[in-house]
Amino acid sequence: MSVLSGTAMWAHVQAPNQFGKYSIDVVISEDDYEELSGAGVSGLKETEDGYIAQIRTNATMKDGSPAKKPPVVDAEGMPINELVGNGSKVKVKYNIGDWKFGKKKGKSMYLNAVKVIDLVRYESGDDGWGDDDSNPEDMF
Repeated sequence: MSVLSGTAMWAHVQAPNQFGKYSIDVVISEDDYEELSGAGVSGLKETEDGYIAQIRTNATMKDGSPAKKPPVVDAEGMPINELVGNGSKVKVKYNIGDWKFGKKKGKSMYLNAVKVIDLVRYESGDDGWGDDDSNPEDMF
């Protein structure tokens, strides 16, 4: 098992996302990005936010039964239930596994556990517009 440290983005670690996966995107160092990329790992990308590693695991087994939820703990190792917001500092335990789908194959990072070092709580309801109260009809 390996560990990545970085900044959380789009964390779905307390409940599965709409695709039935526990997942977290982590902004990582260039060195980590180069090492993982050199190992042939998929789920890596360069964005304006930096180098991103996409780490996921299925919430259900192939037979449809629930998979084990990856533990989420605070810096002292105590379980937490808060939603992890963008900007949280995290350490993520993962393993690299081979996958095959039809004629495609590759390597992905599979989520095992998350340690939240500095929590930024997720708050729903932010539509991305902040205090903008302009009339939508004036925009076009």
